[in-house]
Amino acid sequence: MQWWDNLWLNEGFASWMENKPVAAWHPEWNIPQDVAQQLNGTLNLDAQRTTRTIRAKADTPDEINQMFDGITYGKAGAVLLMVENYLGEQTFRQGVHNYLAAHMYGNATAEDFWNAQTTTSHKPVDKIMESFVVQPGEPILTFDDPKDSSVSVQQQRFFLNPSVKAEQGQSWTVPVCMKTSGKASDCQVISAAQQALNVPQAQFFFANAGGKGYYRSTYPADVYGKIISNVESGLTPEERISLLGDVWAQVRADKMGVGDYLNLAAAVKDDTSASVIQTALSAVGTIDDQIASTDEEHKALAAWVLKNFKPAYGRLGKASDSDSPEKKELRAALFGALGTIGEDPGVISEAKEIAQKYLSDPSSVEPTLAQTAIGVAALHGDAAFFDQLQKTYESSTNPQVQEGALRMLALFKDPALERRALDYTVSNKVRNQDAAIEFLIMLRGQETRDEAWKYIQQNWDKVKAQLTTSMGAYLVGATGSFCSTQARDQVVDFFSTHKVPASDRSLARAKDQINDCIELRSEQGPKLKEWIEAQK
Repeated sequence: MQWWDNLWLNEGFASWMENKPVAAWHPEWNIPQDVAQQLNGTLNLDAQRTTRTIRAKADTPDEINQMFDGITYGKAGAVLLMVENYLGEQTFRQGVHNYLAAHMYGNATAEDFWNAQTTTSHKPVDKIMESFVVQPGEPILTFDDPKDSSVSVQQQRFFLNPSVKAEQGQSWTVPVCMKTSGKASDCQVISAAQQALNVPQAQFFFANAGGKGYYRSTYPADVYGKIISNVESGLTPEERISLLGDVWAQVRADKMGVGDYLNLAAAVKDDTSASVIQTALSAVGTIDDQIASTDEEHKALAAWVLKNFKPAYGRLGKASDSDSPEKKELRAALFGALGTIGEDPGVISEAKEIAQKYLSDPSSVEPTLAQTAIGVAALHGDAAFFDQLQKTYESSTNPQVQEGALRMLALFKDPALERRALDYTVSNKVRNQDAAIEFLIMLRGQETRDEAWKYIQQNWDKVKAQLTTSMGAYLVGATGSFCSTQARDQVVDFFSTHKVPASDRSLARAKDQINDCIELRSEQGPKLKEWIEAQK
C-alpha cells in the first residue's frame, strides 16, 4: 500500500487468501462454510450505525491503529470474495497476477488493484469495488415477485437498528448471483436504486447463490415460503448460512418477527453441517440473552431447544476419534447448546465427566467435544473445578490445554468464583494479552458481565496495566454487550474520564450496540411472548 488509508490491500487480501490453501489442503474441513459464517458477522458489524469506509483517513497514530479492525480485515476480504465469485476463480486470479506483476517491489493503491481486475476481466470491477470501498455500510436488496422471467429489485442501505433511516440516494454497484437449475449461477449487475433483472430457470428464486454476496436479501412472503420449503433440499450449506443471517438481521431491524427466525432454525434442526447448526443456534443464544426477559421465557426457549435439537444429538452416537471433522464439530455444537441454553441435566452431568477425563488425560477424550464440555462444566462449576482448571493452567506443558483452562476460568457464574477469576487475571501469573481476553469473555457473558464491569471500574489501574493499545480498544468494545440505559450511561461516563488510546470508534460502536439491544428487546419481546404462547 502507498499509505495506511489502503491498509486493506494488505490485510483484506490476507483475510481472503488465508482460506485458500487450507480449503485445498483439507476439503473435508468445509472451510467455505466457515467463510460464510464470517461473512454474516462482518455484515452485522457493517450494518451498525457506527462503521466506516474500507478506505478511510489514517494520518495520526490513533487513526492508523483504529484501521486494524473488522472492516479492514472482514469487509475488505468479503468484497474480494464477492468479486471473485462474480468473475470466476481463474479470471480473478489472473487479475491478481497482473496487479502483482505491475507493482512488484513497489507500492500500490486501491485503483491499481481494481483497474487491473477490470482490464483483465472486461467487466465493471472498478465500479463494483469503488462503490464498496469508498462508501460505508451495505445494501439490502428487496425483491418483488418474479414475473415473466423478470424480477424487480430495490436497494437501500441496511441498518440493524430500526430507528435509523437510510439516506436517499446511496446505492452500490452490486453483482447479484441467482440460483439456476444447474450448478452454475447467473450473475447480473445492478447499480440503480431500482432495477429489473432477468430471472434464470430454477426450482425457486434465491438471489445469493453460493452465499458470497456482500448484501442482505428480502423476499415477498410467497417467494420466501418456497425458499423455506426447499431450505434443506435446494440450498447449499453456505446458502443456508446466508439465509439464516438475512432473517436474523431482519429480526434485529424489526422487519421480521423473532418467531420467523425460530421457525427457520427449527427447519434446519437436522442439518448435517456444523456451521449451519452453529449459525442457527448462535442467534438463539442471543434471543435468550437479549430478548427473553423472564424465567418463563428462558424456560420456554430451553424446552424448545431440547425438543428440536436433542434428537439430532442422540443420532450422532458416542464421540470417537474416527468421526469425520464435520461430525465432531456438529456434535460439539449441539452438545454446547443443550448444556447452555437447554440447561439439560444429563448433558451437564456428562460435560463434567468428560471434563475430568480430559484434564486427567487429554488423549482419552475426543478433543473437539472435550473443549465444549469443559465450557459447559465451567458454567455450572464449583470451587473445586475452578481450582483444578487454575492448576492445569499453571502446570500444563501443553499450550493448547493451558490456554483453554485459562479461558474457562472466565465462564464460572458463581459471584465468588467470578471475583477470583478477575483477581487472578490482573495478577502477574497471567500474560497481558491473555488477561485482556479474559475480560472480553467475561464482559460478553450473560452471567458474568455485571461482575466484570463492576470490577473494571473499581480496579481500573490494575486492569489498564494489562492492556496493549489494540486490546484496550477491544475491551471498550466488549461493553457493547450490555442492554440497559443505566449500563450504557455508566460505560460512556466511565470511558470519557478514563481514556483508552485508539478507542473512540469502539466506544461509539459499544454505545450503539447497547441502544440497539434496548430497542431489540422492546420491539421483539412482545413478539417472543406471542410465539411462545402459540407453541403451547
